[in-house]
Amino acid sequence: MATTLTERIARSITGGTFELETFVRLVGVEETTAIDTAAVTCGARSRLRINPDFVAEHCQRDEHLHLLVMHELWHVLLGHTTAFDDITAERNIAFDAVINAGLTRQHPEPAYRGFFEALNPADVFPNLLLRPPAGWPDAPRYRVPGPVGTEHILRRLYPGPWDGKVPEPTYGELTDLLARGRKESPPAGGDPAVPPVLLGGHQGGAEGLDPMGDPLLADVLGEVTSSWPRPPGTRHDSGAVVESWTQPRPVARPARAAFAGVLRRALTPDASGGAQRRPVTEHVAVGQSPVLARHDRLGHARRALGLPALLHDQRLPARERPPEPPHAALVYLDVSGSMAAVLPYLIDLLVPLARRRLIRVQQFSTTVAALTPDDLAQGRLTTTHGTDIACVLADAATRPHQRIILLTDGVVGTSPAPLVGPLLERGVQFFAVLPADASGRHDLPYAQVTVLPELS
Repeated sequence: MATTLTERIARSITGGTFELETFVRLVGVEETTAIDTAAVTCGARSRLRINPDFVAEHCQRDEHLHLLVMHELWHVLLGHTTAFDDITAERNIAFDAVINAGLTRQHPEPAYRGFFEALNPADVFPNLLLRPPAGWPDAPRYRVPGPVGTEHILRRLYPGPWDGKVPEPTYGELTDLLARGRKESPPAGGDPAVPPVLLGGHQGGAEGLDPMGDPLLADVLGEVTSSWPRPPGTRHDSGAVVESWTQPRPVARPARAAFAGVLRRALTPDASGGAQRRPVTEHVAVGQSPVLARHDRLGHARRALGLPALLHDQRLPARERPPEPPHAALVYLDVSGSMAAVLPYLIDLLVPLARRRLIRVQQFSTTVAALTPDDLAQGRLTTTHGTDIACVLADAATRPHQRIILLTDGVVGTSPAPLVGPLLERGVQFFAVLPADASGRHDLPYAQVTVLPELS
């Protein structure tokens, strides 16, 4: 007897999981060619709608059918069907990238991940965000085409065996990356002949209803999905600052030397490279004389008291320029999600300088917070995983420092002119220090840019 699609789906979903419970609550399965892959309808009776032609071509294995069904359920569970009023192409790809990566990490076996690998190529942007990189999970190859930041995002979607726990990219970071890729001409690694293959429904349910509006369903799944990435600005996104731990890793000597050169410029008040000296007048002793000099206050006091004195100290005025001790440099360390791969090395770079009080470190993502030498040495950071240079500029306006070092990958958003202008008029100089793969691509036109050699 032939197996129906509903029976295949029930067989493919692991028993006793929250996905099975959710599937059961969807009540029915409907086969239709009116949709491309799969979708959930919302109404008096919710249904899971699946295109049988797509299943016949791409889901011959039950493992692949499992991922297709789970992909659509995750769209619902993550609130993608109601997250935004305006669903753009970038958001659709970002939604699928997060879900595909989560499902692949949950099921890394070849029988499962082959589903995503067959749908999108690994060497075309943005398709490569929708599947694991070639060689994953044992020997992933992250050198891929795309705009600046693509490799970092891909590494965080699909960490390698040596990466440990890294923060997943936010929807904002993904859409920013996709927008930059769309603006590049010609597209970096893009091929119009190979459009990305998206799965599931992205436009919301029938009549604008939301399956998560069911209070019981929302309560059951709320705790399970609380750690999943959320679209910023939706009901699921708190926007809170979270604690993040990073294990410092030894940085290569060339990178350390290059940063030391930037630090010397930042610690030296004179832009030409010489130490600043303020002229002061000092009286230098030149010997003794029977003549009482005007500046000899002790001699005048002895005379007023009637004490004898045959010789008096003689001093001549001399102008000197004593060296001015350097002040600690102010460093803003980017701790956003896109920096996850390089932060362990940058922390190792900064710790000895912070211990010697040569630098004072502030960490920033979409907010700014102080970073003590002890927290820095332990890799204890606080971040929202997003990036916004405006918070740095606003914080710098409250500080007296004239030299500021920005340690970032350069992907920090647009710098508001009302914040930059007053700082530049005050004479503040910015030194941007970028990792090697960010060479020539950044959003900091007002800063002196230094690109570090390879960190590892």
